[in-house]
Amino acid sequence: MSQCLSVVVLNVVVPVSRGNECRGTCCQLRHFSPQAFRFFMEQHVENVLSMFTQRLQRRAQLEAEMSQCQLPAATQTQIRKMLAQKESNYLRLRRAKMDRLDL
Repeated sequence: MSQCLSVVVLNVVVPVSRGNECRGTCCQLRHFSPQAFRFFMEQHVENVLSMFTQRLQRRAQLEAEMSQCQLPAATQTQIRKMLAQKESNYLRLRRAKMDRLDL
């Protein structure tokens, strides 16, 4: 009877032989038990949903404040775009992978 293992792929930065300034990436596989992988995925999905609900709450709060101030439609659209850009930049920073060469 074979044992079932789940696989998580990790991106690893390795130096390329052409010089110190060149970087390459390769994938390293790590095997985990199904229970550990399930726990990891449950936590990941919970965090993603939590962040999504927080974004929705910020959007609803902004809409409430804008309706309370009775701003013109053009201004409201501009403020919504600014919020969307801030959220996008924040998410992009969270996804960014850093290593020693970035510091």
